[in-house]
Amino acid sequence: MKVKNFDQALRICKTAPQEDAFLGLSDFIGANGYPNYFIGYTRSCMNWERLACILKFHTNMTEAWMHEYMQKKYIVSDVAVHTVLRKQKMWIWDNMCHTKCHTPTERRIIEGQRECGFWRGFGRVIRHPDVAGGYGFTSSDRDQPARPSPDLLMRLDELIEILCNRIVEEWWIVTHENMNPLPAKEREVLYMIAQTGGTAATVAEALGKSTRTVERQLMNASNRIGGGSKVRAIGLASKYGWI
Repeated sequence: MKVKNFDQALRICKTAPQEDAFLGLSDFIGANGYPNYFIGYTRSCMNWERLACILKFHTNMTEAWMHEYMQKKYIVSDVAVHTVLRKQKMWIWDNMCHTKCHTPTERRIIEGQRECGFWRGFGRVIRHPDVAGGYGFTSSDRDQPARPSPDLLMRLDELIEILCNRIVEEWWIVTHENMNPLPAKEREVLYMIAQTGGTAATVAEALGKSTRTVERQLMNASNRIGGGSKVRAIGLASKYGWI
């Protein structure tokens, strides 16, 4: 990935207004006074060891951590944790499910913002005094409440930052490198119009096609990119490097 592109994607996600929603998470816990109501009702659904393991797995892919991950299998086999993380994201982002106003590309960028915002919000939540005292959480023996380890709290921001960078990078690659929505013919037509500033008729003449064929390909390209005018289709295709 080009460094410039990655920096741009990172900036989009870091300045995303959606992230502000997570500032309310610790207020929610403070007001309700019962973290399990938010994080999941069963006592064993989340603990600091699991959180540490998830963060370390995503941010430090050394052989030792891979070995620990394979032994504990928290993310894969611990259905409770997996479900809780998914539900937590779905709960806070329920208002994002109306996606018809976004192009597929914008939806993928938003997905990256949601992932980053979730982890940053989680970092704020576990610093809340009610939660940091272990209330509502369990340790690995399931009897004594567990405090987050000092090491985890010290490194949490650093780990979450690395994790968010990886999430953004992953979504940027998926969106802009592996998911070019334009077939070759549509790409050619859009490229020629963008380069020459010509009309469908002049491009059709240059390519030896009928104007009707070129118009149809333009319409297809516009629909594939997410609807709207031909001008918008050319603008988006240029912006994301699809032509």
